Amino acid sequence: MQASAQDTSGGAAPSVPSALAISEFDPRADAAYGAFQRGYYLTAFELALERAKNGDAAAQTLIAEMYDKGLGIALDPKEATAWYGLAAESGNPDAQFAYAIKLIEGNHVKKDMAKARVYLQKAAEAGIIVANFNLAQMIVEASGGQSGFAEALPYYRKAAEGNVADAMYAMAQIYGEGLGV
Repeated sequence: MQASAQDTSGGAAPSVPSALAISEFDPRADAAYGAFQRGYYLTAFELALERAKNGDAAAQTLIAEMYDKGLGIALDPKEATAWYGLAAESGNPDAQFAYAIKLIEGNHVKKDMAKARVYLQKAAEAGIIVANFNLAQMIVEASGGQSGFAEALPYYRKAAEGNVADAMYAMAQIYGEGLGV
C-alpha cells in the first residue's frame, strides 16, 4: 500500500505487509490502525471514518486522536472532543479517559465534573492506569479530609503500582501525614 499524495507520513513505510493485505487473511486485523501505526494518517482516517460513523468505538477513538493531534488532517480540538464523547459512550476506555479530561478542563465541552468522574471510574476499571491517579485526585479535591483520602487511597495505590510517579509521591505523602489510613 502506498501513501496517498496527501499523506503526511513524511517518509517511506517500513518493509512490512500492508494492513489491507493482512486484513484479507486475518479478519481481526484493523487496517485503519495499521495505517495509523505506519504513519499513513490520511489513509487511516479514510479507513476509519465510515466505521466511526457506524458506531465503532475503536474507530471513533482513532478519529478523535487524529483530530486532537492534527495527524493527516487539520487540527480540530472541538471535533476531537465530539468524537471522544461518542467513543466514550460506546465504551472505549482510552476515549473515556480522554473525554473525562476534556470534561474536567472544559475543553470544547461544558465542564462536567460528575460526568468526568463516571468516565474516569470506567477507564480505571478497564485498566487505564493513569485514570486511577486522576480519579484519586478528583476524589481528594471533592471530598478532602480523612474520608476523601481514605476513598482515594485504593486508586492512588493502583496508579502507583502501575509506576505513575505522581501517585507514588501521593502515597508517600498520605502515609507520611497519616491521611486516610
